[in-house]
Amino acid sequence: MSQSTLTYERFITESTNMLREGKTIRGVSVFCEKEAWLNIKSLIEEVNKTRVRWFIEFIETHQKDFFILIFRDIKELEADLNFFIKVISDEPYYIFYVFSYVIQDDFKKFKSLIKNIRNVWLAWIGSRFMENFTDFMEKKFPDFDVSLIKYTTEYRRIKNKEKVGSSIHWESRTKEDLAKDRAYRYSTYKELLNVKLARYNIQKGHISFKLTLSDRTEFTLESGDLLEFLNIYKTILDHARQLRDSFNRKIQINRQQKYIKNIKRNIERYNIERFEMITIDMKEPIFKSWYNNLVDTFSLGYLSNFNILSVVLEKGNPYFLAEIVDLDSESRFYLSAVHDSIRISPSNQQTKPSTISKIFSILQSRIDPSIDMSE
Repeated sequence: MSQSTLTYERFITESTNMLREGKTIRGVSVFCEKEAWLNIKSLIEEVNKTRVRWFIEFIETHQKDFFILIFRDIKELEADLNFFIKVISDEPYYIFYVFSYVIQDDFKKFKSLIKNIRNVWLAWIGSRFMENFTDFMEKKFPDFDVSLIKYTTEYRRIKNKEKVGSSIHWESRTKEDLAKDRAYRYSTYKELLNVKLARYNIQKGHISFKLTLSDRTEFTLESGDLLEFLNIYKTILDHARQLRDSFNRKIQINRQQKYIKNIKRNIERYNIERFEMITIDMKEPIFKSWYNNLVDTFSLGYLSNFNILSVVLEKGNPYFLAEIVDLDSESRFYLSAVHDSIRISPSNQQTKPSTISKIFSILQSRIDPSIDMSE
């Protein structure tokens, strides 16, 4: 196993200097179940067996929480891609920051690795957070001046639920403009509009950042002090952690033996002692047809973009119940809807946060953009 002498502190210093010289740094936050992280090297080795063009090498450093991933191009030896990983223990999970100087298309290679490792997923903050990021910054960092430069949206048709296009909007467009655009596209083309990423200018005195942020906590930093930026980014990640913990719901069943006189034998009885669920209030949605959108989407059987299987158990008016299976993590749960709420509850021992983040992505992009967490 190779070992690098690079330290996290030196990486931060060198990255800050490179940012000042006009270099761009990209990054993302990743959540990881403990067992997956402890076996990360063997999991990467399994992925390597399926790769034709790229070989992934996991490099340790003298620091136990800092690592380097090198994607080696088998055909072009000088085309290596380097990704730097800072790991944080967050029982029962791990969090790791991933940094790189690669271009946007090359960063997708790291994301493709994540998709191939079970119980490892990109942190999720969602489209609603993106729309309200300036309000978030004003509340958390009132001394910073934040201005929206542009944002990117995706359009999905209600009928086939596939992405049909995307567009970039510039600073002159406000949240009110976004609402009008949503209403127009929905009524005219039956398309749902979802915010995927936005670019901001963040400034406080001599401190300045040009930041592009996505609904999966991916960021592109074009200027500024990396360590100063990470103080802001940590607050964004704290929000993602709160969502992750909220997505984890459990069912607790008590098993008891009871002697039945008539049959002269013990019978095991099952009592549900705790049944946790997520309740989403739909009393004031953006679109009144959200219920039909939900029924249409989860009646498809298989959502290929998310590798989600939906088995409809009951469909009526106004009630819908389906069991959802995440084929990536083998997590399963029940999703139900009535005229004023959506509910998510475990169908086995507990839900997995990685799966529920997928579901919220589907709900915001294909059902109704106003959908958010509520209890």
